[in-house]
Amino acid sequence: MPASVRVPQRPLALSPPMLRSSENPAELPSAVDGRLETLWRTDDPQRPGDWVAVALPEPTAVSRVELVLGPHGRFAARELQVAMSEDGV
Repeated sequence: MPASVRVPQRPLALSPPMLRSSENPAELPSAVDGRLETLWRTDDPQRPGDWVAVALPEPTAVSRVELVLGPHGRFAARELQVAMSEDGV
């Protein structure tokens, strides 16, 4: 697609109040602090049904989701799924 007709993209800054999780909410700020040496993780080994949710403050067009693992790749979900909702449900 020619650059002249592409919709401009910009990074979306996430903050701790936008995040919810199935467990270990105290460590959620580590997921968005911009430091690769910190991370959010579940209290125990990940199980099906563990989740992290982001609630954006307003409807936002999202064209890409990047999961940056840094040196913690061994903690990454093996069956990651991304779901989006216009109504928060």
